[in-house]
Amino acid sequence: MDEPASIRVFNIPELVSLITSHLDRDDLSRLLRTSQHMHTHCIPFLFKNLSLQYVNNGGGIFQSIVATLALAKNVQHVRSLVVNKLDAVYLFNCLIDFQETHARVAGVPFVRPRWLPPPDPRTCQLIALPPLKNLTTLRFNMNTIEFPTDCRYIIPSYKSTGAALPQVCWIIRQSPHLAYLEIQSITIQNPGRIRLLTDTIAALDFLKELSLTIISPKEDWLSIGSALFFSCSPTLEKFTTYMEPVSGDGDNGTDPSIETQEWYLQAKEGEKDVQGKQIAAPRRIAPLLKLREATLCDMDTTGSRQDVIAVLEHCPNVETLRLPAISKGDSGADLANLIARLCPRVSSLMTAQIPGGADNELPFKVMEALPEQQVETLFCPGSSFRMDEMAARSIFQRHSTILRNLTLMFCGGIQSKAVQTILVECGALEKFEVRGYDTHGGLLIHLEDAIEKPWACTRVKRFDLTVGVPELELIEDSEPYYRRDPPIVLTPDEEQQFAMLEKLYRQIGMLTEVERLDFRLEWLDEDGFPTQDSAYDTNAFPALLSLGDARTGRPGYLHLLAGLKKLRKLRGSVFMDLEETEETVDCKEVVWMDDHWRNLTIAEFFHNAGNEARDCFLWLKKQREHDPIPLTLGYPEDD
Repeated sequence: MDEPASIRVFNIPELVSLITSHLDRDDLSRLLRTSQHMHTHCIPFLFKNLSLQYVNNGGGIFQSIVATLALAKNVQHVRSLVVNKLDAVYLFNCLIDFQETHARVAGVPFVRPRWLPPPDPRTCQLIALPPLKNLTTLRFNMNTIEFPTDCRYIIPSYKSTGAALPQVCWIIRQSPHLAYLEIQSITIQNPGRIRLLTDTIAALDFLKELSLTIISPKEDWLSIGSALFFSCSPTLEKFTTYMEPVSGDGDNGTDPSIETQEWYLQAKEGEKDVQGKQIAAPRRIAPLLKLREATLCDMDTTGSRQDVIAVLEHCPNVETLRLPAISKGDSGADLANLIARLCPRVSSLMTAQIPGGADNELPFKVMEALPEQQVETLFCPGSSFRMDEMAARSIFQRHSTILRNLTLMFCGGIQSKAVQTILVECGALEKFEVRGYDTHGGLLIHLEDAIEKPWACTRVKRFDLTVGVPELELIEDSEPYYRRDPPIVLTPDEEQQFAMLEKLYRQIGMLTEVERLDFRLEWLDEDGFPTQDSAYDTNAFPALLSLGDARTGRPGYLHLLAGLKKLRKLRGSVFMDLEETEETVDCKEVVWMDDHWRNLTIAEFFHNAGNEARDCFLWLKKQREHDPIPLTLGYPEDD
């Protein structure tokens, strides 16, 4: 008898793989329980990608003895694994337990590496787990979570920072085919202990991506980062290191009592050969020809030009480069030219944030040194480098047809004319994030510069811009325009300012591809500096979100934004609980927004997360409550 179609379909491995990729774990579990045939076909996919992370209130694989036993039977199917510190300690002990049991059965002694911490007391039931030899992706999060009282598998060394590194290294060494390795928040108090990690990484012959976040004293960042880089296999394609300082509260420090113990000292000395001689620390000689993305760790004040060059000489084909923060004396045109020569293919350029906003000119000088029309992304999160119109033209015209993503944050030295040059020249921009701090940001474009020339960046999808507008003084005994008795008569200065603002709003309205708009206003004094009480969330763009009133003569320009059909997120100086907007924005404007901004999901209209929104805006929110993403009237902090 022929097999039914339902069975014949699942005899095709490619089809099974495609179907299971669209099922979550619960659906996949139900499917494999329908028959023995389905169980055989689907069980590898159930264990292919696992997260062992403990979940509060009793969740997680290790919390269940049955689930852990099932994992022990199916470790050969696991390809991707995510663990946190609690689970890493239990996993380590389960792997050790298997090795010891296997050695006893085979009648041979189990040789425990001298650099491992002493065995943990048996405070919980261990399930012997075979090595995950087919694992290709491994991610650790070694942050210490709050002590979970309902967890069944807490082991004493979970509290030990010093034991974490050797335990992690042991787990890694059981999976020699790793291609993707990530370790977050691993503490290395003594630079000598990096030897254990570099030995482990050097043995990963198939490694393609390495991402590490190291907690260590600042003075050790350079030596640790360099040791990690030069231990990587020539197969590496992406290298990322971040450094975090050791906190002063002792949470990520090492227990002094273990620093004299033999296993701790052995981890610092490295491994020895069969004659007991010290094995040399691994250091790659050949360049990383396959490396395409490199994030170089911050070097604090110890880094120099030569340290950067030593690493970049091994990155001839890198395309995405994050430069570390280095001293001003080493960050000039000569170093930029050298970087461009060593890494001629860089198309995405990023730099570390320098504390205090130092004069970090390096990323801009590198852009000038690289071949024309090559840089697609520039990310600079802080610099006091002074950039005028001429400098901006020299830097950005070279890449104006290819630059798609631009982020300049807290760069107070960039002048208004420089921002204008970017808007006018860079027509390929899809992300324009140019902003300062929430109060007195310093990075802005003056109103007259914003409207002087048409913008070229009409394809932009994310647009963050702060505009400086001269604050007009009211004539004595006069009210703001929106409180005057009709017909409203504007002063000549007000008429001129509204005419300029209308041109600005037209520029914004022409950004028809924009999905996220952060449009901020800073009032400027007569000298062109932000006023003392200027903050974006206390200001409102005059008449921007009002339709006006022809009967009373009150101006309004909301209709100029009708082309923003794709707008999803709106923030900036658009609050509806300010004096002006409470007077000028009402039901007809809200109905207009409902008609024209159908994709809007987040709008920074109200402080306090929109909990005190006006009735007309509550109506708007109700209109969208059944949308795939309901409308939020405040701005989430984590967005």
